[in-house]
Amino acid sequence: MKRLSLIGHSLIALALLMAATFSHAQLEPIPEDRGASGLALQLRKLDAGATFLHTTAHPDDEDNGLLVMLSRGRGFRTALLTATRGDGGQNEIGPELFEAIGILRTEELMAMHRYDGVDQYFTRAYEFGYSFSVEETLEKWGKNEIFEDIVRIIRTVRPDVVVMLPPRGEGGGQHHQASGLLTAEAFRAAADPNRFPEQFENGLRPWQPLKLYSRNRVGFGPRRQEQEPEEDLHLVHIDTGRYDPILGRSYYQMGLEGRSNHRCQGMGQLRAFPGSRQSVWRLEDHVIEVASGESDLFDGIETGLSRLEAFVAGEGEDAELVGLGLNAIQKEVDAANDAFDAKAPWKTVPALRRGLEAVRKLRASVAGSGLSETARYELEHRLAPKERDFEIALGLAHGIGLDSVADRGEVTRGSKLKVDIRVTNRSPQPVELQSIDIEAPKGWSVAPIETNDDGEDIFPNFPQTLSNNNALDAGYDVAVAEDASYDRPYWTRNDKTIDRFDLTEPEFFGLPWRRPSLYATIALRSGTTAFNVERIVQYRYPGPWVGGEKQKQVSVLPLVSVTLSPGVIVFPTSADDKTRPISVNALYRGTEPAQGTLSLEVPSGWTVEPADAAIAFERENEAVSIRFRIMPPEGVASGAYRVKATALLNGEAFREGVQTIAYDHIQTRYLYHPAEATVQALDLAIAPVSVGYVMGVGDEIPTAIRQLGAKLAMLTTEDLAEGDLSQYDVIMTGIRAYLSRADLRSYNHRLLDYVWSGGTLLVQYNKFEFNRAQWGPYPKKVSRNRVTVEEAPIDILVPDHPVFNTPNKITEDDWGGWVQERGLYFLDPEGDPHYTELLASEDPWEYNEGVKTGMLVEAKYGKGRWIYIGLGFFRQLPAGVPSAYRLFANLLSLPKSGDGTGE
Repeated sequence: MKRLSLIGHSLIALALLMAATFSHAQLEPIPEDRGASGLALQLRKLDAGATFLHTTAHPDDEDNGLLVMLSRGRGFRTALLTATRGDGGQNEIGPELFEAIGILRTEELMAMHRYDGVDQYFTRAYEFGYSFSVEETLEKWGKNEIFEDIVRIIRTVRPDVVVMLPPRGEGGGQHHQASGLLTAEAFRAAADPNRFPEQFENGLRPWQPLKLYSRNRVGFGPRRQEQEPEEDLHLVHIDTGRYDPILGRSYYQMGLEGRSNHRCQGMGQLRAFPGSRQSVWRLEDHVIEVASGESDLFDGIETGLSRLEAFVAGEGEDAELVGLGLNAIQKEVDAANDAFDAKAPWKTVPALRRGLEAVRKLRASVAGSGLSETARYELEHRLAPKERDFEIALGLAHGIGLDSVADRGEVTRGSKLKVDIRVTNRSPQPVELQSIDIEAPKGWSVAPIETNDDGEDIFPNFPQTLSNNNALDAGYDVAVAEDASYDRPYWTRNDKTIDRFDLTEPEFFGLPWRRPSLYATIALRSGTTAFNVERIVQYRYPGPWVGGEKQKQVSVLPLVSVTLSPGVIVFPTSADDKTRPISVNALYRGTEPAQGTLSLEVPSGWTVEPADAAIAFERENEAVSIRFRIMPPEGVASGAYRVKATALLNGEAFREGVQTIAYDHIQTRYLYHPAEATVQALDLAIAPVSVGYVMGVGDEIPTAIRQLGAKLAMLTTEDLAEGDLSQYDVIMTGIRAYLSRADLRSYNHRLLDYVWSGGTLLVQYNKFEFNRAQWGPYPKKVSRNRVTVEEAPIDILVPDHPVFNTPNKITEDDWGGWVQERGLYFLDPEGDPHYTELLASEDPWEYNEGVKTGMLVEAKYGKGRWIYIGLGFFRQLPAGVPSAYRLFANLLSLPKSGDGTGE
């Protein structure tokens, strides 16, 4: 039993340390985590014994000021459990949607955690889109599975206090309420040994948090529920606007700096003013006595090292030994704080050495004691991370620098790279460098570079004593295993009908990412005290967006990435020429010349030219694009068909493309897609039109326009300012264009003149930036209205309108197969009577009751027409939804409908 317990302890400690590593190592530490300020913050952790867990539904739901206060200000072990990765969100900075934006938003959370210092966890839930129903949310996620995940994270983190989103409320965004309801149930279920006992096989044990709170009066959408008077509630008011002299700002201000990393969600970039900021929480459940008038979430809970004594209560002499051990640790923490000098942080070194030894002594005593299995488990769970906290503090006190830099950031199986290590001790207090180790996965090889090109010995001998800013350099040759795992997400949706991820590497459950491939660890000795410093091996490069240095971990990627463009090919079955071009692109990541072939597999009876094509690469990151032409057989039936590409190189077949997700505020990540494209043979027609497109924040609508056979031009600032707009039958603005295009706002009057003269302007959805001025021909505002159920029935309000008749007759059959939603940010039903509502729909949910209009709205203006489109074409067309293409073709064809639009 003792051996199993120790295995369990090590598994739990690994989970905690991995979460902490991933939370802090995505980019270089912020300045506050370095030098004297970094040590001052680390000292706060050394005698903190409390643990805190915040659960939410999506990235950006968290209370950032509170997280900073508890983690940075009080040194508590603080964790954030986000149910989803935000996969269903919109994107204000680029084209990523679905799983791709989930990766982006995960990395934005990690960039945020550089500021709050919080450990991040996730469940397996996929965000399927906005929902007005808790029941729908739990059904799509799989209530039992996500509930089990939350129980598992509570048992892993073992928090004293849990806070959650409100489990009640009639507003939209019911993912939030669903996550709250699951957390409320998990609060007590985590302590029940009969709930999910299979979790105990992996080293977990039941755990009962002490108190549960919900965020008070936080709404997501309209709130119609009766508000309970505050005097009838048990509320805790916390001022996160308190100033922290080490941080140089308030907790709220620092939290908002971190929150600004949620850029794809349009989070504000301006810093907060100083001053009081109230964070209000409502007591929901508790298992300890709670007094009225609480002023702190941890009232009634020991938050220092004495918290650990609760786990040995009634255990006799062994409990007394634990108390003595904790007192010894506290004594040295007090001594370190007394010795702290911002101008000479190394004055804390003697006390930190003794404190680290005291933690190790206590861990050893507990392991060999007669304490109960449960007591040993709980103590080890807290003392293992505490030992690491002391090691980090000792490294900061010495000013230890560990730079571990690879000469390549992207490698392939069987390739080689070089890693340079520099170890520096900036303090006058000497340390003895015992060894340097590069940790790599099984099958990789790591060899020190012993000599230079002249045959001179250059690899250092150990041990080496360093002090007074002295440095030591070492180099290593690293060879990647021939069967190395690719750097890909460990989660995937194998069944797109289930809104929950499968885990390809279950050992990483709950963590933001799989473990990086390369770590550098140095073993040091300060006096007689041994300690380690660890860093992820990083590749450094200049940032292409805003300058400065960027870093990323070393990533193993396929030798060849194969993608098809476009990803969705469309042709009308009535077209005389059904031949369609498709480009197969191969990106080579090898370093040696290579030759191979590209081929395209088409459905039976189809033809492809050429049958295959020879490709050759001379250098790394060289790309080849081959244009194939595919043709269906005569009489091809309407429907979806698949074409698949293969690159054959050195006898190995490559059938995946790698999507790179890179922005200036995140570390580069990758998403893998099968090298496939969908060919939609559609029963539709489109008039011969010329389209001008004003790209907004990013979408794939222009590709769909080209696929339909329309002539397309992307409009520039010069075009909007002085170009001949009359040459276009249709002008269309991309999603959120009035947010991202200052030139569109500046020259909007020219678009209205274009409409007045007979043009057709199609405006895709905008948010509330549209309400800052009158961008339409008559007064009208955007609302929050949306229809979230993709199968919701559609009511055509003007059946004889050409958009429903020419050139394609739109019937009830043309609304099937949509994905995620019908649309969002509809025009408000109130407004100028010149606007005509063309469609209506209604969600089945009580909390979004009532018919919604504003999803397709027309205003006749002069000789032309202005149309607002709240329908989610930006999701439907890239997904290849046939019915969406038919209506979209009609919208583009409106100028040729011949109905006459002049007033």
